Amino acid sequence: MSAQNPRVSVIVRTKDRLESLQACLDSVAQQDYQPLQVVVVNDGGADVAQVVAAFQSQIEVCLVQLPVNKGRTRAANHGLESASGDYICFLDDDDYWLPSHLSCLVSNLLAVSDIPLSQRGFPDCAIHAATKAVSVDGNGRESDIKVTFAKFDRDYLRYNNFLPILSVLFSRSIVDEGVRFDESFDLFEDWDFWLQVSHRLPFLSVSDVTSVYRIHSQASGVHQSDRVADAYQQIYRKWLIDCAPEALFQLLYHTHRWHDESIAQLQQDNQSRLDSIGKQHAHALSIIENRDKQLAEANIELARVAEEYKHCIQTIEEKDQAQAQLLTEYNHALSVVNEKDRATSELLKDYQHAISVIEEKDKATSQLLEEYNHAIEVIQQKDKAAEQLVSEYNYAILIIEQKDREAAGKEKTILELSDNLACMAEELAGLRQEIEVLRDKVKRPFTTIAKRVLGREQ
Repeated sequence: MSAQNPRVSVIVRTKDRLESLQACLDSVAQQDYQPLQVVVVNDGGADVAQVVAAFQSQIEVCLVQLPVNKGRTRAANHGLESASGDYICFLDDDDYWLPSHLSCLVSNLLAVSDIPLSQRGFPDCAIHAATKAVSVDGNGRESDIKVTFAKFDRDYLRYNNFLPILSVLFSRSIVDEGVRFDESFDLFEDWDFWLQVSHRLPFLSVSDVTSVYRIHSQASGVHQSDRVADAYQQIYRKWLIDCAPEALFQLLYHTHRWHDESIAQLQQDNQSRLDSIGKQHAHALSIIENRDKQLAEANIELARVAEEYKHCIQTIEEKDQAQAQLLTEYNHALSVVNEKDRATSELLKDYQHAISVIEEKDKATSQLLEEYNHAIEVIQQKDKAAEQLVSEYNYAILIIEQKDREAAGKEKTILELSDNLACMAEELAGLRQEIEVLRDKVKRPFTTIAKRVLGREQ
């Protein structure tokens, strides 16, 4: 559509149904048509400001808050007075539109060329589309009831209201002319309003289903049968009282035809539903038969699985027994290992003690070896000194002999030297005895250690 699209005002009456109001406004926000104005009339119910505010970024919303409940008819008139669009429509808070509702109506309306234009430059008429009625259970699930549609007929409209209020779009020119809902009506106020509109505007019809009318436990008073008879009388008194007898007879005649057509349509609808139910029943029987076959196969498979399960349980029990046996053996092995560890620890302590003893013995042996080496050095020094004395002794003998030959007078000196030699010989003998004693001392410790080691090994 072009940028010159007519502005559409949507009047939404609501009272104490915040959740359904949100769904209703969402269906308006999802429309593929612009420009829009939404007039929400809160008929003395709970505050809906927050619900409305959530949509103000998507669509233009005008909120009319009535301080007290004034009824459906007055709430509708408040909406008409606040509407500013070129065309006006209604959508109660428990119903919703399909996304193409407004674009479908406006495009079909603008396509006509034989209807006079309003002061705003758009076709001065009304248009309606088909509506689907659904029932709503306590869980909010919808079930289709029927599709409501009939091409517009002013006489048929006097017989029956076939225009759901959410299905009609009409020019605002009638509002400018002062057409309003008759506030004396408590039921069928929309029927009376369409009768007023039909006397001022031509009606167009579109067979596309573009709206959904929901029937549930909280639906409006039009479903209260004890009040319907009075409402019918009120409609007929207002709209048939001035009918000429011939027009009234024609209306009664057409009433029988419409009644027969309605019955025929109901029979056709019922037969269609019965055919559909029959097909669904046959399909259900085939599904049940297939399910029975599948169930029989499943039972066979279940028996096989049960047998396998039984075998698995037996295997698991055997595995559990084997596992318990392994656990017992493991615990026994663990206790043996712990005993071995304790014995090994004890042996390690003995070994470390033996090592410390051996180290002490090694230290003592090293000390004795040092003393032995020192004794050897002393002996070697003594041997060198003895050799020196022997050498000196031999040299002295030679000198003595020379002296004896040289002078007998030196006999006294020689005797003294002999005495000295005798003393030295005694000292030498004493040194040799000391060496033997040291040798015995060196040999004895090694012998004692060897005996101790040999005795421990035994």
